[in-house]
Amino acid sequence: MKQAQGNGTYAAGAEVFDFRFNTRTDRQGDTRGTMMLTRNDSAFSANADVFCLAVSGHLATMVGTITETQGFEDYEELVFIANDNSGSNTPDTFAHIVKHAGEGQAECFPQTAPHAVTGGDIKVRDA
Repeated sequence: MKQAQGNGTYAAGAEVFDFRFNTRTDRQGDTRGTMMLTRNDSAFSANADVFCLAVSGHLATMVGTITETQGFEDYEELVFIANDNSGSNTPDTFAHIVKHAGEGQAECFPQTAPHAVTGGDIKVRDA
């Protein structure tokens, strides 16, 4: 069973975002979960239902279908890339991507996120 959950704040250039996610795969390999992203000025926000979770060690990538949005109306999928760096004296890292339908699935493999997380925590489990 794979699992990823977390929340926090991160900066991508001049834009600051809050995020939250909670997702897992069951014994049959089905993925369930939710994702939320909001820019600090509330001009952009999205909620998504997760359909893909890829985990390897401390790396997790999630892809979800956007169910509610403000400012991302031209996009249908949200991708979260999260790294759980607990125990390493290095901040957790995170990134997001918005995609058109069917494009996010191509992103669903464990990868490294470039942006340090502040004021939150990420937990990834590959069991």
